[in-house]
Amino acid sequence: MSLETYSDLCEAIAGWLNRSDLTARVPDFIRLAEAQMNRQLDCRQMVQTMQISISGEDYWLPNDFAGVKSLRLDGTPSTAPEYVLPEALDDAFAAPGRPCRYTITDRIVFDPVPDGVHAGRLRYRKRLCPLSATNRCNWLLKQHPDAYLYGALVQAAPYLEDDDRVGVWGGFFNAAIDQINADDKRQAFPGTVNARGRPL
Repeated sequence: MSLETYSDLCEAIAGWLNRSDLTARVPDFIRLAEAQMNRQLDCRQMVQTMQISISGEDYWLPNDFAGVKSLRLDGTPSTAPEYVLPEALDDAFAAPGRPCRYTITDRIVFDPVPDGVHAGRLRYRKRLCPLSATNRCNWLLKQHPDAYLYGALVQAAPYLEDDDRVGVWGGFFNAAIDQINADDKRQAFPGTVNARGRPL
């Protein structure tokens, strides 16, 4: 069976479950698997770089934002504002200037308030573009359909009491995530890596 599109995946999951009463739940299982993979995947496809222009105290986060990897402001030299906890900005500088600190709430908040327009570069972890009837494929389904299949099957576990398949699927899912992360490290760092995918 092909696993190239969202509908292929839904059909495969329903077939593997072999439970007609769970067919309507398959989209939920896929979304739950995506939520788990967003937390566990650590690879280049989950990183986005974008140019930003800061002219106010805060900057709205991208819709797929899942965490800052790096933040630099252009200049000679360029600078990297320091991340601080939100409460640390309670004693923010009074005078506007070049931002030297930032924190994350539902936005990126800068301190001090910029004294003009400052250009920079934001590298951030992004979430998977979720599969749906209108978004039929993404990079993960295309390259690693096993992660999607086993991840969704594991999410069906509450409906499958005393079903030995759940443990098998869980093992396959965990292995797929580990292998995706390790494979990314091998591509990023050609040469020898250890069992956890880290360069030696």
